Amino acid sequence: MDADIKETVLEYWEKRSVTFDFETDRELVRAWTRALSPYIPAGKQKVLDIGTGPGFMASIAAGMGHEVTGIDFSKAMLKRAGENAGALGLSIDFVLADAGNLPFEENAFDVIISRNVLWNILEPEKALLQWKRVLKTSGRLIYFDGNYYRYLFDERENEKRRQFILTHEAYRLRLAEVAEKSNISFADMEKAAYTMPLSKASRPHWDVETLSNMGFSILTAEDVADALAGDIENLPPNNRFFMIAAEKNG
Repeated sequence: MDADIKETVLEYWEKRSVTFDFETDRELVRAWTRALSPYIPAGKQKVLDIGTGPGFMASIAAGMGHEVTGIDFSKAMLKRAGENAGALGLSIDFVLADAGNLPFEENAFDVIISRNVLWNILEPEKALLQWKRVLKTSGRLIYFDGNYYRYLFDERENEKRRQFILTHEAYRLRLAEVAEKSNISFADMEKAAYTMPLSKASRPHWDVETLSNMGFSILTAEDVADALAGDIENLPPNNRFFMIAAEKNG
């Protein structure tokens, strides 16, 4: 069953690579750079971007002067990531790999970054332990994620989302356009998300508790959607997201 769900998720992201945005707005790039900068130590760092997608976060880190490796389990996403990095003149090592089974030695990276990945992993605790394994002592883990499918388990959240969609025609048209161009079904992803343990979790409370129990010191856990989404007023309430920054203890 888990293999079927994972295959559904992979197929979804392979197809979504056609329309998945790579933000080029200068103000938005600067905003993401400002968000990362306080938590990445000075000097050139070895950075791993987990679930790089089209390479946005990897490109931000490389643009800051770091040595970056980006992984994804979607070949189509990695192809786009390589094209995007090349267009920006950035040297990034992109690797086909599973976020929950990293092909790297222990203590290989100074910093791990990730965006919108952990929520669609079937065994998030095991994945985090993998991330911890390849992170050096005192290394930084920085990721962004959200309660994107909490509405499947919370009627009040579901109603807020439903009302937003009913009153925002531009958003409905955008969803229809993405579905058509990517040849995807959002309903299929909802079915997969229903089985994901983090869809029903209270986050970022879950993240803070889990990482603390794993031996991380939490540096920040905060909602950053207003600063980083760009057009949050035109997105449904379930699209808000938070930032976690933590340091691996010795």
